[in-house]
Amino acid sequence: MPSEEPLSADASPTPRLPTPPGSLPEGSSPAGPFLAGKGLRRNAIVVGCLVLLGVLVATLGKRFIDIPGVVNAQAHATRSLDLQLFNGWHNPSVWYAPWTNTFGNIALFMPVGAVLLVLGHTGVRRRWGIGGAVAIGVALSLGIEITQYLGALGFSDIDDVLCNGIGAAVGAALMARLTPRGQAKVLRALGFLSAAAVTFLLCGLLAGIFS
Repeated sequence: MPSEEPLSADASPTPRLPTPPGSLPEGSSPAGPFLAGKGLRRNAIVVGCLVLLGVLVATLGKRFIDIPGVVNAQAHATRSLDLQLFNGWHNPSVWYAPWTNTFGNIALFMPVGAVLLVLGHTGVRRRWGIGGAVAIGVALSLGIEITQYLGALGFSDIDDVLCNGIGAAVGAALMARLTPRGQAKVLRALGFLSAAAVTFLLCGLLAGIFS
C-alpha cells in the first residue's frame, strides 16, 4: 500500500480574509446597485408626473369638472380663504363633508409622499428622507391653495395644507419601510391607479368645459 506524501507548503489551502465592512463581495460589480437605483428613479419620475397631474386636475381643475353627484363645477367658482383650523367641522352643509374632505386630502397626498421619498433616496446630487418629502409636499399643497385663491378656483383652506402634509408623511413613511423591489411594485401600482384617475378626471373636465 503506497504511503501518503505530506502536503507541501505550496499546496496548503490559502485562508480567506474577511471582507471589510462596506466593500462589495468578490465577483460583484458596483454598477449593479447603481443601475438598479437609476431604474427605480426613472420609474419614480414617470409615476410622479402622473401623480402630479392627477393632483393638479383634482384641485385646480374642480372649477371646470362637472360630474353629476360627485363634483359640481359651479360650486367651486369662488374665491374663499379659511385660515382657522378645523373650521369645516362646525355646522357643515352635510354631515359627511368634513370626513371626506379630511381623509380625502390625506389620501390624495399619500402617493405624493411615496414618490418623493423614492426620488430623495435615489437622487444623484441631492438626497432627502421623510422630512424632505413632507416639506416638498407641504410646499406643493401651499402653492395649490394660493393658486386657488388668486384664480378663484375653489376654497383655500388651511386644513387642506395640514391634511396634505399628513398624507405626504404617511406615504413617505410607509414607502421608507419597503425594500427597493417593494418600492418598485408600489410605484407600478401607483402608476396604473394614477393613469386611471387622470383619465376619469380629464373626462369630467371635458364634460364640464363643453357642457
